[in-house]
Amino acid sequence: MCASNSVCISSRGRCDGITQCTNREDESNCPTRCNGNSFRCSNNNCISRSYLCNGYNNCRDGSDESTALCGGAAFQVRLVGGRSLNEGRVEVYYPPTRTWGTVCDDDWDLNDAIVVCRQLGLPRATQAISRARFGQGTGPILLDDVQCRGSELTLPRCSSGG
Repeated sequence: MCASNSVCISSRGRCDGITQCTNREDESNCPTRCNGNSFRCSNNNCISRSYLCNGYNNCRDGSDESTALCGGAAFQVRLVGGRSLNEGRVEVYYPPTRTWGTVCDDDWDLNDAIVVCRQLGLPRATQAISRARFGQGTGPILLDDVQCRGSELTLPRCSSGG
C-alpha cells in the first residue's frame, strides 16, 4: 500500500524500477547489493553480468547498455582463422572489459551458427564446425553452453551459461 496515494501494489511491484507511489516509497530502501556474478542496475535491480552490453536493455532503465559502461561499443561477433569471410572460429567482444574472447564449442550446433551468420550479415549457415578446426582461441572463454533456437537476431539473445 502506498501511503502517499493509497494505491495497493503487489510485493513484486516493489523495487522493480517502476514508480507506482507518488512519493516513490515503492522504490526506496531497496536492496543495492548484488552477488558477485550480477550487475546492479541504476534502478537497483540485479541482472547477470553476462547481459552487460549485449545490445538489449535487460535493466528496465537501460543502465546495462550505457555508453559509460559499454564505451559506446556494442557486443560484437567475428570469425577468425577461416579461408573466407564466411568461415572461422567465432569470437565475441565484451565491451565492459574491452576484450575479445572465444565461445566454447561443446554444444555448438547449426542453430548457433545460423544466428552468428545472421548477425554478421552473411548467408545462412549450412554447417556448424567445432573441435577447434579453425585453431584454438587466445582470449578468455566469454560464452559457454550457447543454445540458440535459430530465430534470434543476435548471439546475445540466445541462452548461454555466461
